[in-house]
Amino acid sequence: MCKNNYKEIHASIILRTLLMLDNERALGQLPFFHAYGLGVLLMALCQGTTLILMKKYIPEQFSDIFSTYKITHFHTVATFLRKLIDGSTELEKLKSLRYIFTSACAADPKLQSEVLNSLKNIKMYHMFGMTETTHVVTYQRVNLNRAGSIGRILPFMKAKVIGAQGENVGKDVIGELCLSGPTVMAGYYGNKEATEEAFTEDGWLRTGDVAKIDNEGYIYIIDRIKSLIKFHGQQISPIEIEQVITQIKGVSEAAVVGVPDERYGEVPKAYVVKEDDTVTEKDIKQIVERELAYYKWLRGGVKFVESLPKTPLLKVIKKNLIEEEHKNIS
Repeated sequence: MCKNNYKEIHASIILRTLLMLDNERALGQLPFFHAYGLGVLLMALCQGTTLILMKKYIPEQFSDIFSTYKITHFHTVATFLRKLIDGSTELEKLKSLRYIFTSACAADPKLQSEVLNSLKNIKMYHMFGMTETTHVVTYQRVNLNRAGSIGRILPFMKAKVIGAQGENVGKDVIGELCLSGPTVMAGYYGNKEATEEAFTEDGWLRTGDVAKIDNEGYIYIIDRIKSLIKFHGQQISPIEIEQVITQIKGVSEAAVVGVPDERYGEVPKAYVVKEDDTVTEKDIKQIVERELAYYKWLRGGVKFVESLPKTPLLKVIKKNLIEEEHKNIS
């Protein structure tokens, strides 16, 4: 459920952040049933921007679509971004492209650097939002000096980080990210219990994200609370391990989940998609052990897979991987 003034505020935020004019052309390959895809559609309607729709996501068609329709704005997610520079796209056909916007989850610094080096004339921005906030709530131009940040909170919106007891915590202290503002939902329709769980006692939306805010107001998301691996009293962020693994030559993608362990409770296990056959499980384990603290080591092992289960926005569905592990145990 949305609030009465949602449409006016939402349109204002869109126009402030997405840098669209009526002579621009944006590529619409994101599903409209998702808040991000819907936001791009509303942006185009508000500004009179031409939105080129892809009937089906086919990366091999990107070159011709960008060239034929002179696409200036590309709204995407990190996984799509990787496809843009993986060799299947003829970069010389992307001359019209001026802006890239990413959301859903932050692209890793290596990928951001590769994109900026491959496409010299573009500006890249990252945004963060949720279905429950109806659109983006943070926004920043990609700055490799602030790798991992989702940016600062937008005008009209507020952000804070709370501790385990609901108390406000200081700058650079890790806790749960909470949001407040006019675009935050009023609640889940017909589900009072879920609505009460989604908000703090003082009315802030609980995002379910482990995060921190630095002294300049930049927000860094560490991981999802539900994704944290509980290892012998320590909490491990799978994203931190994934970032190390995806830097390894020969690795295309990686997803880390916690698997049951009699001694430690849970241990990290990596599902890895290889680019070629040069990388081995031993290589990955050794690099993780060199780069990370001992309790973050891959005691659950490494499993090479052809692909990872994903949503229509290409976000990895870790729930499927966890369910597979439990089936194997039972």
